[in-house]
Amino acid sequence: MNPTPPRHPQASSSAGSSRSKPLDSGTSTLSILKVSSNSSLTPTIDPATPLSSSHVEDENIQKISHSAQPREVRDRFRDAKGDELFYRSYRSEEEDLGNIMDLVAQELSEPYNVYTYRYFLDEWPHLTFLVYPSQISKKAIAVIVCKQESHKGKTSRGYIAMLSVDKDWRRRGIASKLVGLAIVEMTRRGAHEVVLETEHDNLTSLALYDSLGFLREKRLQRFYSNGKDA
Repeated sequence: MNPTPPRHPQASSSAGSSRSKPLDSGTSTLSILKVSSNSSLTPTIDPATPLSSSHVEDENIQKISHSAQPREVRDRFRDAKGDELFYRSYRSEEEDLGNIMDLVAQELSEPYNVYTYRYFLDEWPHLTFLVYPSQISKKAIAVIVCKQESHKGKTSRGYIAMLSVDKDWRRRGIASKLVGLAIVEMTRRGAHEVVLETEHDNLTSLALYDSLGFLREKRLQRFYSNGKDA
């Protein structure tokens, strides 16, 4: 997971953890996943076993506008070790921002300012998911933060901005589960593709996204503030 921030001063990201400027800045991305109603995303991206019927196959997803009123998503699943975990979508800054900042900060050598988080959370609260070890726990153990916008006026593009799992809960399939949740929700809202960036030598993140069907589209020279390529 990427420990360094990008060279760009605007709202940035840490997807697994990759950090970059927003997609609307016109940069090409390292990895891209095309999604369609004919593909079955869930078996590929979710190795954990769902415990309720709200976990659906891609072809059964009811398509809605990406600007539709957000709804809270809540459910549970078992991780790769068989532990039952609980996830939900973002609720409010008061309840969730501290958890998100603490988790993402584990991946970064320089912290984001609060406005970076608000950029994503205020506009796309329905595309942020947090995971908890129990229903009563107040401390999240994993988070994914995404956004979705029109791309070149033709397609709807989803973007994985931040992805972080607490170091004590890694290697349990939680990151894959979160990416799956995000892709399903973005697909429901009409996404044609999902994109992200990560450092070119971040082998753990590259392996994760390769396994989920992402394709490496372009290498970005000296994209990050530490001089590394994406």
